[in-house]
Amino acid sequence: MTIKSLLIFIVMAFAFNICEAQTNPFPCKDTLSTDDPYYVCNCEYEPVCGCDGKTYRNPKLALYAYHVNYYENGPCLGADFDIQPTLFAYDLTLDLYVKSKAPVRIFISNLFGTVVYEQFLNSVDRFRINLQTESWQYGVYAITVVVFDGNLTKAEAQQTKKLVKTYTE
Repeated sequence: MTIKSLLIFIVMAFAFNICEAQTNPFPCKDTLSTDDPYYVCNCEYEPVCGCDGKTYRNPKLALYAYHVNYYENGPCLGADFDIQPTLFAYDLTLDLYVKSKAPVRIFISNLFGTVVYEQFLNSVDRFRINLQTESWQYGVYAITVVVFDGNLTKAEAQQTKKLVKTYTE
């Protein structure tokens, strides 16, 4: 390799780094920021996909609690959902976000596999429902959301989270 070709290679590599730095001036996460002890979490559920490939509850939480500089609206995978509260005695609220409109099946089953709630939604991108749980027994439940989209892997198309019905007086 001659000195001239080596010099051209170095200049091209430097120019590429300058272009990349101009399109993305900040890293994905701010590693120099510290946690804010006075930050109060905004509990609104509006999921965003962080530049690190993780879904965060909302933009403020991604930015202030996890120091994510870049994100896109919506979940990273095919769908994401939130249940409030996860420890409940009476009713609970389910918020569902689907990355792109698709048919969705929601079902909730108890620890023994008995389905206590099931619903099929034809084509949704956002869905909210308040569930009445008076007839449910106390115990652990699993809620599963399946998105019927041929472009998703099984891991992206199906998510399961747990919730607990507890006794209160």
